[in-house]
Amino acid sequence: ILTRILLFIQIIALLKGSFRFVDKYGQPTDGTELALLLYGGGTVCDDDFDDHDANIICQAAMGRLYILEAWETAEEWSSIQSRYQIAIDNVNCASAENWSECSYITDHNCKHNEDVLLNCTLTGLR
Repeated sequence: ILTRILLFIQIIALLKGSFRFVDKYGQPTDGTELALLLYGGGTVCDDDFDDHDANIICQAAMGRLYILEAWETAEEWSSIQSRYQIAIDNVNCASAENWSECSYITDHNCKHNEDVLLNCTLTGLR
């Protein structure tokens, strides 16, 4: 039943047109394992990215009950990265409580080895 709930949460996020996660093969994943983070159909660059930004994104993508488990830079994670444009850079959620208060730019200076990989978990399961 937990899998169905996670899938439902992910479908809601897709309908909002914001964040989603894909695995090394480009298949959608629920974000509870390390996966390529996508925003608006493109990747997220790691410039200025930090744990607080990742926490805000976990909650925006999956609901308020989710928090950061881990994040890292993709380096040469998967060949699927080149299938996507880089959508956003310089994410800054420093004083934000939710994604709508964060800032970012769409004009980037990144390469795909700077793509963000993210793993979220339910609060209390960490």
